[in-house]
Amino acid sequence: MSKTYHNIKGWLLSSLILTTVTLVNSGCDKLLDAAPPNDAIPVSEIFTNDNTALSAVSGIYANMILGADPFYLTNGGITVTGGLCSDEFYDFSQTFNDYAINQIAYSNYGPVYYHWANTYSSIYAINSAIIGLEGSSLVSAALKQQLLGEAYFLRAYCYFYLTNIYGKVPLILNNDYAANAEKGRDSVSAVYSQVISDLQKAESLLTATYPSAEQVRANKYVASALLARVYLYNKQWALAETKASEVLQGPYTLVPDVTKVFLKANTEAIWQLKSVATSFLNAWDARWFIPGSTPAYVINSGLLNAFETNDKRKTAWIGNITYQGQVYSYPYKYKINTNGGTAAEYNTVLRLSEQYLIRAEARAQQNELNGAIQDVDSIRNRAGLELIANTNAGITQNALLDAIAHERRVELFAEYGHRWFDLIRTGKADEVLGALKPTWKPTAKLWPVPQRERAVNTNLSQNDGYE
Repeated sequence: MSKTYHNIKGWLLSSLILTTVTLVNSGCDKLLDAAPPNDAIPVSEIFTNDNTALSAVSGIYANMILGADPFYLTNGGITVTGGLCSDEFYDFSQTFNDYAINQIAYSNYGPVYYHWANTYSSIYAINSAIIGLEGSSLVSAALKQQLLGEAYFLRAYCYFYLTNIYGKVPLILNNDYAANAEKGRDSVSAVYSQVISDLQKAESLLTATYPSAEQVRANKYVASALLARVYLYNKQWALAETKASEVLQGPYTLVPDVTKVFLKANTEAIWQLKSVATSFLNAWDARWFIPGSTPAYVINSGLLNAFETNDKRKTAWIGNITYQGQVYSYPYKYKINTNGGTAAEYNTVLRLSEQYLIRAEARAQQNELNGAIQDVDSIRNRAGLELIANTNAGITQNALLDAIAHERRVELFAEYGHRWFDLIRTGKADEVLGALKPTWKPTAKLWPVPQRERAVNTNLSQNDGYE
């Protein structure tokens, strides 16, 4: 895959082991452009004992949460870009205005390139870990099983986002950088098939117990939670319901106080990413959204008006700033924009409330309306709202699906692109965004393939609307 593969080659994992702190502080250009170190450990030597194997996989997690800018897909950058592409907020500074108007300049080095390139860098490291672990007889059996499960989950996670952003993408399952540099794009169905396969493997390998003290590495429920979402996106309603139920029967509970939902290691968090940057230990979202003297990302009036009266989430998760006499609202789910001695908030990637909403939608699609009402009411109850079971127990299937979509909008806003993907997967993007944005075109539902990648790999086709 162009420079992404040519320059990291077999030394990436050893670099992650030996120089994780250096990578964290040097940014993505160092990762993509640095020459292989002369004293790098060959990949074949990394998985010769438990310590180096664990360091390699830990380094993959660390690399995924790099960067204070919303360039990395895996550090939550899709929260910013997805929110701009949908109807959640706009960029007051106009830095990423091409995303807000859905006319992405595919030839530049903004998120459209780095979401792709940095994610494929992670995939290369993950593939190397899978190959190294599967071929090793020197890593202890229990650790080998755990690390393989984590690697399969992480690969599925990366490909889930890539295919939802770009559509067809190269499906790379090995670390042969020379062959991969000429790989064409695979179908969305092929990518999803691999995602499901990887998540099923992860489930079979992982245990219900987290391998670390916090929810910052994958366990079985982490894989099941993402698999429930994948089944939902693919309209496999019964499977989505089953997987969400498995997670909901797990060790998690909704946090009663909505102001504490995004604290580290809370009872609702299924998977969080922990910052490894010494310059900032809390969640990057706070850096992006909490404004300084001027507004940053301003919530659109449509989202503000979507909250019902007395919804606790509107008060707790939306902040306001007055600038030149005008009040601007911004996402305020993460509240700590300072770097204290210890972290209090981690990037929450998967949480329990989504599983309630996945099961609610899956049940409603199967006309299991009572169960669907119970699930969506679990979220409404926490928000301090009247329950559908009390106010509209005879609600129709279509009306209930609309109510669930509404609940997803106000519960999951400014989180990892949920609203953007929901509009696309439910066929509502043209209707909603076409009415809001004069520049909207149906082809904007997919981002363009970065021109830098196509320039060095002529087998990469371009999405419609960008030639």
